[in-house]
Amino acid sequence: MKKTIIVTPNANIGLISHYPDTEIVALDEGIEVCKEANIRMSLAISSFETVSLDDLLSYFPKEKIMKYEHSQDEEFPLSRVCNYLFSHGVEDILVLDSFSDLLHAHELSVLLKNAKGHLSIQDSSSLVNFYGEGSHVISKLNYSAFTIIGFPYANVSMEHVSRNIKDQELHVDKTHNITNAIFERVAVLKVNKGGVLFVLHD
Repeated sequence: MKKTIIVTPNANIGLISHYPDTEIVALDEGIEVCKEANIRMSLAISSFETVSLDDLLSYFPKEKIMKYEHSQDEEFPLSRVCNYLFSHGVEDILVLDSFSDLLHAHELSVLLKNAKGHLSIQDSSSLVNFYGEGSHVISKLNYSAFTIIGFPYANVSMEHVSRNIKDQELHVDKTHNITNAIFERVAVLKVNKGGVLFVLHD
C-alpha cells in the first residue's frame, strides 16, 4: 500500500526522510512546517485561522488547497482529514504529530482506535498503532522496545519477544502496562479480547 503522510503543526519534519516518494498532506500550521523545511506538499488543508491563505496562494496551486469549517460537534480536525482521505481511496496514513500533551495524546489514541483504514502516528521517539482482536505481525523497525496499553481493555499474548506474554489482562485505567522488546525482526501479537495501543519506542 502506498503511504500518505499528514504533517501536523507538531510534526518532527526530520522523520519524512525515512519515507521517500510519499504523498504529503499538510494540516494547518503543518503547512508552515513543510514550507520552512522545503518539503513538497501534495495537498494543503486548513481553516486558515492560523495560516495565511494569501501567503499560501503565492507559492502553492489553488486547486491543491482545501479549507475546512469547524463542525458543530467539534470533531477533531485531524480526524476529519483522515476520514476524508480514507473515503477518497487512501489506504495507509502516517500522521506526524506529538504525544507530549496528555489531552492531545488521548485525542490521537481515539483517532487510532476509530480509524477507517490503516493509520499510524509517529513522533520524535515512538510509533503508535491500534490493534483489535486477532493476530498481528509486528516489525521491530529501528526501535529497541515496545509498550502495550489496553485501550480501553485487552487480553493479549505475544511470542518472539524477550519475555513471552500469555493471556495478560490490560486496562487503560490501570498502571500495569507491558514494556518488553522484540527478540528478532518481527513478533506475533495476539489480541484475544479488546484492543491495544502498541507503542514502539527507544
